[in-house]
Formats: sequence, structure tokens, C-alpha cells
Amino acid sequence: MAALVVTAVAVVLLYSSLVAVTTALGLLGSTMLVLVVFAAWFGTWLLLEVAWEWHAGRLHVRE
Repeated sequence: MAALVVTAVAVVLLYSSLVAVTTALGLLGSTMLVLVVFAAWFGTWLLLEVAWEWHAGRLHVRE
């Protein structure tokens, strides 16, 4: 849930910039906007999940 909140806040703050960048793509602009938002959500979720598991001691890295 935290990843969704972080992504939503980032999208709200950066929406005009995202639209300006994706407008140049024409019809694919909306598809790219959705893809960027999804990638941001997934990346944030993955980062928070790994950090949580590492903090809880369940993530073991082989050396």
C-alpha cells in the first residue's frame, strides 16, 4: 500500500512534466504515461519490499 501512495504522490507532483514528455508521442502518449506510472509503482513496491525483508532479517545475500 505504501508503494501505491508514494507513486500517487509522485504522479500528482510530476503529472504536467509526464504529459509534456509523452505528448510528443501522439497517440502513444497515453500508453507511455500508463507504462511510466506502472513502472514507477512496480519499482517503488520492489524497493520497499526488499528494504522490509532486509530490515526484518529474512533477506540473505550470499557472498
